[in-house]
Amino acid sequence: MNRKRGALDGFTRSEDERYAFAEESALAHVSLSLADLIEASGVSQRQLAEALGLTEARISQILDVDSNLTVRTIARIACALGQRMQIQFAPRVEASIDNSEPYPSCGSGTWEAVEEPEQVIADCDGLAA
Repeated sequence: MNRKRGALDGFTRSEDERYAFAEESALAHVSLSLADLIEASGVSQRQLAEALGLTEARISQILDVDSNLTVRTIARIACALGQRMQIQFAPRVEASIDNSEPYPSCGSGTWEAVEEPEQVIADCDGLAA
């Protein structure tokens, strides 16, 4: 079967470009996941800020796609929302014309409910901002 050749057929990414894309994809995924989690929790940014001892402006910065969050910050937000962070890695899939997902990231994170919120609160004691 002959397929039409496109402008991107010969395009390959350098290692640096692949790493940069993986970083940006992960940052976007984390920011969007946090925003979804906050929305699903029904907690306002102001309430979250108060729970974490942060300003509402800082919460807005955290939710910005360009924010380079630490695992510690993400864990604190999850904890404040009665959740725990779970990181999941998956094999990288190279983009091709045949992939159903042309721009896969190098990893993904998922959130899952915690069955014992009291334990989560206890586990959060002592986390630094």
